[in-house]
Amino acid sequence: MTQLYNITKNTANNTPYEDSDIIGGAIKEKPDETIRISSMNPCGLRLDEITNQLQHALDLDIDIQCYSEINLDTTKTHLLQQLQEQVTQIDTQARSTWSSSNITTTRNYKPGGTGIITFGGHAGRIKSSGTDALGRWSYQLLDGKGNKEILIMSIYQCCTNPTNKVGIAAYHQQQTQLSMMNRQDTDPRKNFKRDILEFLKAQLNKEGKNTIPLLFGDRNEVINTYNII
Repeated sequence: MTQLYNITKNTANNTPYEDSDIIGGAIKEKPDETIRISSMNPCGLRLDEITNQLQHALDLDIDIQCYSEINLDTTKTHLLQQLQEQVTQIDTQARSTWSSSNITTTRNYKPGGTGIITFGGHAGRIKSSGTDALGRWSYQLLDGKGNKEILIMSIYQCCTNPTNKVGIAAYHQQQTQLSMMNRQDTDPRKNFKRDILEFLKAQLNKEGKNTIPLLFGDRNEVINTYNII
């Protein structure tokens, strides 16, 4: 059995993240033979807070923690190493997968990006993992029973209209990369739907495999306004 939780922080009125309220159902005791998966948008991960956040996830018996909008440039080797080291300090078995766009930044801060951390023995079930070059999703493919595979995806779809017309918002980063890819239409949200659908079709149509996709994250829109598959 799989338990899914979307943990959302209410950060209205500029309330500090650590003082804001969690929106959603209470997390109860986890039954046996259950995988508990949590997803949250931290509106930017702070390196000095990650250890506490991961320990909190373990205290809640979470097996897989997904993040969207981490706002970190994980293309920087030193930063990626820091993230991975902090994960293994909490759980030596854990495996993490982090994404951000390929756009170069001078600082560690870069809007957008995603992450997945699988804890404990479940990390040993990971067959493969990867990221999207535009930083829109990360994934881990877990071995299931029989011919089943479980595809865990953490996604972040940028907002419809960025606050500023120019800048390094996820919207602008994706527009730049889509232009470099010679896409005639560089609308990030249209391309997100197109590209993730192509990715899912490739994963679901593998011969001899029954792949079950589980998507988590922030789509920056009211849920159920479109069916992603």
